Amino acid sequence: MKFIVAAPEYREDSGGILVLHYLAHLLAIEGHDSIIAAKSTFPESKARLKYWEMDSNQPDFCDGTEMVIYPEVITNNPLHASHVTRWLLHKEGFHTGKAIEYGNNNLIFQYASFCEPLSRKPHGILKIQWIRTDIFQNKHQRRRLFGFIVRKGKSKGPYKLKTRRHPPKSLPLDASLSGELHEAATAFNKVRIIVCYDPATFWTICASLCGCFVIIIPTKGINKNQFHRELPFFKYGIAYGFFDILRALRTRSRIYETVNDEYQANLSSVKNYVEVVSSYFTEKSTLGVLP
Repeated sequence: MKFIVAAPEYREDSGGILVLHYLAHLLAIEGHDSIIAAKSTFPESKARLKYWEMDSNQPDFCDGTEMVIYPEVITNNPLHASHVTRWLLHKEGFHTGKAIEYGNNNLIFQYASFCEPLSRKPHGILKIQWIRTDIFQNKHQRRRLFGFIVRKGKSKGPYKLKTRRHPPKSLPLDASLSGELHEAATAFNKVRIIVCYDPATFWTICASLCGCFVIIIPTKGINKNQFHRELPFFKYGIAYGFFDILRALRTRSRIYETVNDEYQANLSSVKNYVEVVSSYFTEKSTLGVLP
């Protein structure tokens, strides 16, 4: 089966970009003809790189037999694909302020249940996580007590005196998360405790592997059980709110267990997605839609 994953050029400072490139890699590992449509990808990728500038209109890019996977930040169909998967890595319209222009032959997959489409029902969950344990390690250095991460948590008021939850003089970490992964790992090894306003950033796991204790500021309307059900890889060693600290401390030793299990979970999620796509193409072929 042939897949094309449309993505921005490879960068290490965005969890969304990382998983797009990693998905193309995993599809290739599973034996599929996998292409990453981007300006660049990571050197170890098993997917074929086909040069494409993000959002540029390319009417001759597809031949009509492949499944093209777009993230939710691409709201139209710039590759003129006949068959499209919309992979919602966040709520539809969160980044663009625009609804997706769905076509008749669109499958919709969510990264997690909170990544909601505005007007369509999803076809399933496609959730993968790429954690670089070779980079994110505890260096056992002297550390400041507190740091904080904002990322997509600005709505929780992290910069306002009345609504912020990190202590004064906490080390801001966002700037260190905008470069190479080694830079982020160095920053994490400088603090002991991190208050994180973004509930779904992969940086929380990375920080935990570097020896930090992470406290996620809860999202209104989502309790701890719901949060762990949607994002189970944040369950151990990471506190969802200040009242969850004791449980998180007791389970810190299981962080590596979670990360080690994640690879098999990734493959399982990809296989489930491919099964849905296979059924979709079989149905189209039966109806005489495919060439």
